[in-house]
Amino acid sequence: MKRFLSFIYKSLNHDAMKNFIGLVVLVSLVATTACKKNPELPAPVDRSTVRVKTMVYKDSAGTVRANYTFFYDGSGRLVRMNTYQASPGYTYVYRYKYLPNTIIEEISDTALVLEQRTTYTLNANGLIASGIQKYYTHTGDSTWMYNFTYQYNADGFLVGSKWSFRVDTLSSTTQTWQISGGNIISYADYDYYSHLILSETYDYYPNTTSTTGNINLGRAYLGKSSTNLVKTTTVNNDPFSTATCNYTFDSNNRESSVAISNAYGRYSLWFTYY
Repeated sequence: MKRFLSFIYKSLNHDAMKNFIGLVVLVSLVATTACKKNPELPAPVDRSTVRVKTMVYKDSAGTVRANYTFFYDGSGRLVRMNTYQASPGYTYVYRYKYLPNTIIEEISDTALVLEQRTTYTLNANGLIASGIQKYYTHTGDSTWMYNFTYQYNADGFLVGSKWSFRVDTLSSTTQTWQISGGNIISYADYDYYSHLILSETYDYYPNTTSTTGNINLGRAYLGKSSTNLVKTTTVNNDPFSTATCNYTFDSNNRESSVAISNAYGRYSLWFTYY
């Protein structure tokens, strides 16, 4: 389920973001009587100016397991994200600096003591082309470092990435995404020897609009996200892993919650917006 949560935000990066995947993302707004529910899916909306404010992740008992609050600059770019994970009780602050052709992401504790810095280099289209991720101790840089590269298709969707551990090239992994009809339809993760680690496939509700994609999180530099709302996802072709998504919507036809359930359990994600 953790990988599926990462997809919704990678759709966080893309996914496609080791540090975002490590957060177990997502989302918040308690459904009110004005909310619509499946199968009454709302008409598509213009998501270009929509920005997510908070996200809350709840387990099957309705207990909050993680929450996130997002802050943006005047251009709608993410400048800060406050995160909390109930287990093991971690609280982190993400801060973003925008420079010409470069974005710096810094992760700190609540006292703003730096723990991780990722430096992204952008391509001519303003998308992440490569980066270096460093982990810090209180006395300086540690030796734990990742290098990574991203590739995109002509439409601006992330279609490939490679992550390499600086001191052990055999630990490198490669990720691929397949795109069709404006949606990410599959994801695969391979080890150094090209052995499949994980695969996912996705199905969508047609004529819908996702309002929790990269642009809605102020992270347009991660490429385009799926246009439509995820209906089902299956991991490693295992039918028992197939998760079904059911949504509620606010009065502006934006996702207010999504319940994700499969044979192993049920989770829910809740959203609010600026």
